[in-house]
Amino acid sequence: MRQEVSSDLCIDWWVDGRVGGVSLTGEIDESNAALLAGILDACVSDGAARIEVDLGGVTFLGAAGVRPLLEVSELLGPGCVVVRRVGSFHRKVIRLCDPEGRVNLAV
Repeated sequence: MRQEVSSDLCIDWWVDGRVGGVSLTGEIDESNAALLAGILDACVSDGAARIEVDLGGVTFLGAAGVRPLLEVSELLGPGCVVVRRVGSFHRKVIRLCDPEGRVNLAV
């Protein structure tokens, strides 16, 4: 497991075979969306064909934080980005930014 930290966000991530995992804690906004994008790209570079993202520790999700999820979903294909532990506010933000449902929101 690897970890990246910014002032408002901690990202734990790993790749095991063809599956990547990203666990987020803190706030995701314009100030750190590029860090998240870099981690998702690193997962793909390390061989992940599917990435599971855990938002359980996220206290704020801005539209800029959804953009990296959409970009990697576009790269990997439909259903290959699965977001887990999605709160109702986060679900609304993601759906507003992704009306086509490219990002898979787990129940």
